[in-house]
Amino acid sequence: MDYFNQYRRNVYVTPKSYLSFLRSYQEVYTDKHSGIKVLADKINNGLTKLLEAQEDVSKMKHELAASEVVLAEATRKSAELLKEITANTAVAEKTKASVKVIADAANETATTIGHEKAEVEKDLEEAKPALLEAENALNAIKAEDIKNLKALKNPPVVIKIIFDGVLLLRRKPMLRCQVVEEKGTQCYKDNYPQASAMMSESTFLAQLQSFPKETITDEDCELLMPYVEHSLFSAEAAAKASGLAVGLCKWVRAMVTYHMIAKVVIPKMDALKLKEGELAVANRKLDGANAELAAAQVNPRP
Repeated sequence: MDYFNQYRRNVYVTPKSYLSFLRSYQEVYTDKHSGIKVLADKINNGLTKLLEAQEDVSKMKHELAASEVVLAEATRKSAELLKEITANTAVAEKTKASVKVIADAANETATTIGHEKAEVEKDLEEAKPALLEAENALNAIKAEDIKNLKALKNPPVVIKIIFDGVLLLRRKPMLRCQVVEEKGTQCYKDNYPQASAMMSESTFLAQLQSFPKETITDEDCELLMPYVEHSLFSAEAAAKASGLAVGLCKWVRAMVTYHMIAKVVIPKMDALKLKEGELAVANRKLDGANAELAAAQVNPRP
């Protein structure tokens, strides 16, 4: 009716047109239904994904809560470890500083000992030539030489003076020292009879060769001074009188030289031994400190 009123024409629908219309309607319906079904499937899939995501989020929330507990524990342990490391680092640094002080002291002691030892060895070296010369001189004397000296009934003054020196070193009984004139030479009253008795000892040479020079005292040297300072008390003068007495002259002089050096050196040697003991203690202390430092660095404990 509306169509007629508008266009003033009638429209007749034939069965064929109606069927065509139904066919078109069916196609449109099918097409729309398919489109709606696709959209519905997408929506349903989206909803399914949302539900799955919601479940996953819920699960992740539980896992996150558990992880936060683990993280909190790890953070706490890390803080404690950091605190421990900080404290132990301070301990290690303190130990290191202590070790350095000990090491510096030990090195200083070692340096001092090295200088003093070198000085002592230098002083001893000064005595060695005289001792070696005296030793060689004594080794050159034979029992036959002593026998020949003893055979001299009235030997030269120089030999008598040398034997007085030997008597003094061996602390044999002697006359009181007094100046006399013999053959135009001012000298000391000799003790040759005692010297002859001394030479008669079978071990005379052996006793000289093994003489304990460390037992010589200042008093011995003081008593010897008038003799060894005499112009005749020399290897040259002894050689002019008899080559047999040269060795004894050198020996007496060497004993005096040794004592004069040794009385200065021996106290130094004693002091050196004490310092070497101190150094040994310091080195043991240093070893302990180094071990403590190594332990603190490898496995520190506050």
